[in-house]
Amino acid sequence: MLLLPHRTESARRARRVTRVVLRRWGLAAEDIERAVLVVSELVTDSLTHGLPPLALGLHSVESAGLIRVEVSDGGAAPRPVGGENADPVDRRRGARIVARLTVAHGTRTLPDGITRWAYLRCSPAAPAARRPRIPAQRDRRRS
Repeated sequence: MLLLPHRTESARRARRVTRVVLRRWGLAAEDIERAVLVVSELVTDSLTHGLPPLALGLHSVESAGLIRVEVSDGGAAPRPVGGENADPVDRRRGARIVARLTVAHGTRTLPDGITRWAYLRCSPAAPAARRPRIPAQRDRRRS
């Protein structure tokens, strides 16, 4: 688990770390970008609604072709005065994004906090030898 400061800049750091780790695991670029978006939404949710400490976990479930993303925080933060007046469409946008991009997601409440988790399908990046090559076009006109 990567401990992150409970600040808005942590979402950027979590995205960067996720990209680096998943590239090292050799995942396809489109799977990496989906995971980065899910991480961003889960971290933002923890920053908005949770207390410190904040932690990110990335786990490979190779046998199932999945990755598990976990974002943990110190539990529910007190609601700000007037916070319930936020547009309900905006409040649920992140949850809809996570639901659309994952095969399963949810929360686990523990005595010392909350963990938001999600499973994403993933596949290895195509080896360079198997990537389609686009032949260079030659100009056959004579000058």
